[in-house]
Amino acid sequence: RNCPEEIQRHCQRTGVLMVALLKQIHQSSQPAEICLNGCSPYFYHDIGKCRVPGYILKKNRELSFDEWKIMKQHTSFGGIIFDELRERAKSPEEKAFCRIGSAVCRHHHERWDGKGYPFGLKGSAIPFLARVCAVADSWDAMVNNRCYRNSLAESKAIDEIKKGMGTQFDPEIAAAFLEIKKIGVHREA
Repeated sequence: RNCPEEIQRHCQRTGVLMVALLKQIHQSSQPAEICLNGCSPYFYHDIGKCRVPGYILKKNRELSFDEWKIMKQHTSFGGIIFDELRERAKSPEEKAFCRIGSAVCRHHHERWDGKGYPFGLKGSAIPFLARVCAVADSWDAMVNNRCYRNSLAESKAIDEIKKGMGTQFDPEIAAAFLEIKKIGVHREA
């Protein structure tokens, strides 16, 4: 498996699922407000992994403590990339795109219970779109093969989302996701 290529596919699938989740929770105007030339910042939540050494991204077993510290920095790296782009942005739309991209990148591994990273934000202190991304990102990571493990069956991944409601995930967003799965609004590509 080529992990850098899979990261790109993962970002695309996660972005599509974020759009579906936003529609489910009646926030569908959000995507239209921040698309530039047909692109959404939702499709770049893991862009910071471009600054993580390749040997870490391609490792097919558990990361060491030091490697995990480096991998966790991808959230900050992604935020920095979007912050740097925002400084160069010319239009208000470009600035908004980069502001949202920065927040999604930086905070999509925060947890509802405050035990996430990089800042340990809790509950509604986590930007809304990052909370949406957290559910979509986790689902896609579970149901697709990764360099370091095989995919889970959808039923097991659904159980993991249920288990994470109110701890890892915003319970309302996780419930909306489970409703999508129940009614079959979104199927993985």
